[in-house]
Amino acid sequence: MQQDRWTLSQLLAPTELTSFFEDYWEQAPLLASRPENFFRDLFQIEDLDHLFSMPGLVASENFRLLDRDSPGDVLPFDGGGDTLSQAQVYHAFDRGSTINVLGLHRFWPRVGAFCRGLEETLHHRIYCNLFFTPSNAKRLHAHYDDQDVLIIQLSGSKRWQIDEHCYPLPLRGDNADVPLGPNSRDFLIRQGDVLYLPRGFIHQPAVLDSMSLHLTVGITPHRWVDLVSSALITKSQREQKLRRALPPGVLFNPARHHELNDQFQQLISECLDGASLNDAVSHLAAGSLGEMYPLAGEHFDQLVGRDEITENTRVRRRPGMLCRVHVADGRSVIQFPGNQVFGPASISPALEYIAAAPGEFAVGDLPGLEHPSRIILVQQLVLEGLLTEII
Repeated sequence: MQQDRWTLSQLLAPTELTSFFEDYWEQAPLLASRPENFFRDLFQIEDLDHLFSMPGLVASENFRLLDRDSPGDVLPFDGGGDTLSQAQVYHAFDRGSTINVLGLHRFWPRVGAFCRGLEETLHHRIYCNLFFTPSNAKRLHAHYDDQDVLIIQLSGSKRWQIDEHCYPLPLRGDNADVPLGPNSRDFLIRQGDVLYLPRGFIHQPAVLDSMSLHLTVGITPHRWVDLVSSALITKSQREQKLRRALPPGVLFNPARHHELNDQFQQLISECLDGASLNDAVSHLAAGSLGEMYPLAGEHFDQLVGRDEITENTRVRRRPGMLCRVHVADGRSVIQFPGNQVFGPASISPALEYIAAAPGEFAVGDLPGLEHPSRIILVQQLVLEGLLTEII
């Protein structure tokens, strides 16, 4: 498909997003058949040589060779401790090892933009791993994962056996090899297809009679337990008693655990009664944005012309710039991937307008500020990387 951005609704069509979230999200697999060339502009098999030639990638922790006949992964080192060459990678693939690149969204700008587009819809963290599997690959073990995934088949085809039995909504880090049961279903994924697989469903992929290239787009959800944890953390910033140390010598001594009981029950009751939803959401959102990085884009050329910005100049947020505005202690902050900008509380209406704007707007549209304050604010946000001028 010839385009720069893909949306979740396009990936899952003809299933409507409302139906997806009601009937499939965290509940059941969904296979969406797409045209063969649907993802041609995202990544294709011809891009692999360029990817593997990137300096340092093959020697990094982001690159793995997978061989399930071995006790673990085949590390990217030979017997002498030297980094694998591209020729050695080709030979390993020819012998049946699957090439796995972790975090492809960090290396390939189009994939990074693709993942950020999904983050803008879901508000959950997205990552992308690449799997390039030869036709003679050894079959992976059946297992379940701790994250929801979208499998995007870029080339070839794979058969996925998915068990109806699952481990419902496992916590982060809870994943394991588990055999398939007798009621597993077969999903044949061809080039261009998309498979949604909720976390906890046991599955086993198998390559067919040709090599396969697919992306695993992982969805790391913000769970209710994360929101409750954020509520406790934010309350502890106000409540000194939550910051006190446990009694010395009690943690590994079961005979003394009774000493904790009364205070523990009291703290739990007080924390749940007085927890602030707004503080919890703000803390969780701030942490999520803090882990994001700005997408690659044309930014330096914007710095040259920002002195010419006027009230009539039209600007917009740069692609992938999710942001939040927070006001406290007489100052406001707008946070976005890779940066945050502080200012007096009086500019918060303008910052909130920028954060909510669905597209481009004129500098003069910013509320709560007079000329030339609007221009100065926009010039600063162009410099900091949030806004870009419409040329």
